[in-house]
Amino acid sequence: MSSQHEDYSSAQEYAQALIDDIFTLEKSLPDNERITPDLLRYWCKEIRLLAEQCWNEYLAGKRDDHKFSEEEFVSTYDKAGLRYTGDLIEGLVEDGYVQMGVREDGEIVYSTTNKGKEYLNKRYDDE
Repeated sequence: MSSQHEDYSSAQEYAQALIDDIFTLEKSLPDNERITPDLLRYWCKEIRLLAEQCWNEYLAGKRDDHKFSEEEFVSTYDKAGLRYTGDLIEGLVEDGYVQMGVREDGEIVYSTTNKGKEYLNKRYDDE
């Protein structure tokens, strides 16, 4: 993704230009097509982290410029989604709605606790 702006004096300025472009696009979309505010916050954090990394690599001569490739930009969204989902699951486990286990082959599995089942049944009954 490239922002309309071309000259930046810092990684933060570059990241902010990208984030501003995303917010402009988000505002133009119908509500049902927008990214949730929490996921958007996670994405902005990933953009800032990558901008700093790319800027430092550019200054160290490891990159031709400080701008993201399209693949790097997409990866910021993917990482944000994984962190967001991980934090959601962690919260559900901490609050007792989901329990985590490990199978013999080492795979992590999740299941709904009684508290989680009661909550889901109540929500289903309320609909």
